[in-house]
Amino acid sequence: MGREAQLPRDCLFAAFLWECYQDNTTDIRELMPCDHTDTVEVARVLKLRHPRNEDGTCKVLKADLLVTKREGRRRWVEAVSVRLQGGSPPAGQPELRIIEQFWKQQGVLWRLHLNDGLNTNWARNLDFLYAIALRPVRAGDGADSPTVQRAVMRALLDGQHMSVRTACEFAMKEKGLPVRFGLNAFHLLLAAKQIRFDVHCRDVDQEPVSALTIVDMRPIRLA
Repeated sequence: MGREAQLPRDCLFAAFLWECYQDNTTDIRELMPCDHTDTVEVARVLKLRHPRNEDGTCKVLKADLLVTKREGRRRWVEAVSVRLQGGSPPAGQPELRIIEQFWKQQGVLWRLHLNDGLNTNWARNLDFLYAIALRPVRAGDGADSPTVQRAVMRALLDGQHMSVRTACEFAMKEKGLPVRFGLNAFHLLLAAKQIRFDVHCRDVDQEPVSALTIVDMRPIRLA
């Protein structure tokens, strides 16, 4: 995105991570305000009380995320409201009904994203990989070595009945290198989406190799 995003809530950050990981996402803007005059009119038409601030003024409503998507030549925008999972059903809340109708009038698809913040496996996995994607050096020693990456790829192709850790152990033993080099390279390849995995898994290093999909065999060269 080329800029710093402001994501003040864990559930908003988790939703951001999810959208970032989707292949068809090209840009994300956060906390996009809805036109105040329009939302007041929407509330009037829907016969809903417009949310207000403590001083009695009408609250400025926002889409938590405005996500730009692309598939081939088709390009579109989706407005996303983010709420914590559980509690009272949020979909019927007046605020969300007004926001949904506002974006619908703009010709923009609106949807509700419910999550548990960073308290789920998928959110923790994507948080870990996003940090590496931002700064690949965080992957650790040996991760950026083409030799290590190639050895890990070959081990994953040949070790379909092993765990990832076991495959990396074999690959690094053959090269006379520490096991962590192989795991670090594996994490870098995951962060670059050259290897895809079940984001809901508990521990990606213990995943069976058969659960992975290698989509690009080329080593990653860091500047």
